[in-house]
Amino acid sequence: KIKTVGIFSPLFNPKQREENEEIAEAIEQSGRQVYLPQKFPLRYFLDRLKDLGYTDNEADLYSRRLVSLLDLYQDRKLDAGVLNLNGRVPDEGSLIDATLLWTANKPLVVYKADVRSMINGYNNPMVRLLGEPVDTHEKIIEQLDRYEKSFPSFRKAMAEARKLVGGTDLEKETALEELLKRVLSK
Repeated sequence: KIKTVGIFSPLFNPKQREENEEIAEAIEQSGRQVYLPQKFPLRYFLDRLKDLGYTDNEADLYSRRLVSLLDLYQDRKLDAGVLNLNGRVPDEGSLIDATLLWTANKPLVVYKADVRSMINGYNNPMVRLLGEPVDTHEKIIEQLDRYEKSFPSFRKAMAEARKLVGGTDLEKETALEELLKRVLSK
């Protein structure tokens, strides 16, 4: 059962934080708890460390480390996650959180409701490995509900990669053509 869901999303401006709150609200209305990193703002730790007498550089160093460790700790406790890919380029921290969850073999819903992208409406092919994006909050909930029954996993993707690439000498001049033929023959 998926009880706790993390939201992996940029949170650097009011619009991004507002969108995160909307996603969180939809998930909470489905009866699940949400971990939303923006509720643990870096600014709090920065200000508190400065109040305690740390220099700006020390406060910055310690607060970033604290926020990263807090995220890592929370990520391991999650049952599932939602990766928000809205924007031209995915947020690096969000991708790390999502990849940690995915490689831990936990469900991940990929959400993208805008058209900005890298390649013909798609994100980087490596990001696409994390899942096919859904484009509404309702579809996020539907996907979480489906994942409660079963979900594609990191292990499945690795098995597919081994099957496709295994035994291919990638140094050979014809290697890419061989891989293309294998993909097209499916």
